[in-house]
Amino acid sequence: MKDRIKNPVFVAAIVSFVYQILEKSGVAPEMGMWQLGVDLITFSLLGFGIYSTFGKSANK
Repeated sequence: MKDRIKNPVFVAAIVSFVYQILEKSGVAPEMGMWQLGVDLITFSLLGFGIYSTFGKSANK
């Protein structure tokens, strides 16, 4: 499952699916706001993923 989450095509498919569900139920935000939210979440996950690869510093 972890490999699927890292696949950009899979992430795009999930995001599109969620947006379509929101749009059909009438609660979808504007496309620009949706893209901003998706970018914020994606960049946050990338940042936390990269940060977690660093070891604890030996200068304690």
